[in-house]
Amino acid sequence: MKQRAIKLAKVKDLSREQWLELRRQSIGGSDSATVVGLNPFSSKLTLYADKKGILPEKEDSEAMRLGRDLEDYVAQRFSEETGKKVKRSGYMWQHPTYEFLTVNIDREIEGEDAFLEAKTTMNYEKHDYESGEIPMRFYVQCVHGIPPQKALHIHKSQPFPAHRVRKWKPVLPHRLLLQV
Repeated sequence: MKQRAIKLAKVKDLSREQWLELRRQSIGGSDSATVVGLNPFSSKLTLYADKKGILPEKEDSEAMRLGRDLEDYVAQRFSEETGKKVKRSGYMWQHPTYEFLTVNIDREIEGEDAFLEAKTTMNYEKHDYESGEIPMRFYVQCVHGIPPQKALHIHKSQPFPAHRVRKWKPVLPHRLLLQV
């Protein structure tokens, strides 16, 4: 029988400082692209220093805040266009075998073994989407959530930039990537 993820912490019961400290103790979905060298905004050395508490807390950029603020909107649009209901998980999940792997999923899709990863991008990143495929750094983040979460597939949403057609793509895990 497949082991299910462990509910490590109820996020709303944590202060921001407690949540950040818990994140420093594991490799989360946001860290996964950095670990495999695909994050253009971070390096492995920076990630290491952050996890060791060497670096000061990273200030929110406008893009980071905008992404969080638009998450509800993206989830709502996903539900409207697909007919699928979503709900907040509210938990930081931990892999049942590899305790250093955690994930905070954006939304669970009700009635499915799946979750929604809500992404927004800026106009300067539009070249990342010209092929119609999900950029590899986001794909890695989505796939990272599969082992600790119960998902069989993920819907990754990309409604921005506004001039592009919204796509709600199921992301299927690639066996090789799961072994990274």
